[in-house]
Amino acid sequence: MQVYQSEFSTTTFDPELSIIYSTWHPLSQKLTEESFKKEMQIILQHTEKVKPLNIIANVTNFNFTVTQKIQNWIVKNFIGKAMEFGIQKYAIIVSEKLLAEVSEERIEKDEDESFLIQYFDNKEKAEQWMVE
Repeated sequence: MQVYQSEFSTTTFDPELSIIYSTWHPLSQKLTEESFKKEMQIILQHTEKVKPLNIIANVTNFNFTVTQKIQNWIVKNFIGKAMEFGIQKYAIIVSEKLLAEVSEERIEKDEDESFLIQYFDNKEKAEQWMVE
């Protein structure tokens, strides 16, 4: 079920799989730092509302440059909050080219948390990981 849509992204929720999907659109290239943070906060609000166990973010069409400053904001204000809401796994769907670049990275896991982040090149692989 669709829970949010803008020119920059669409967010849907599958209650059967307990997954919230966030798909970024090509117009994300027009995002500013402020509008990006607003989009992320709206997605987070819907995440809190529907209480999924997992998130899949499709960033294959994401065209906004994420600076180190924004990365730090995401970790503190999005991922940190998502963990508080009970998110267990966060899959990020990227292009095959980008997946090759990040394939050297391991699943990130904090020993004190059961929260995992993994990169995939398609939705099916991400969903399969979610149910493992």
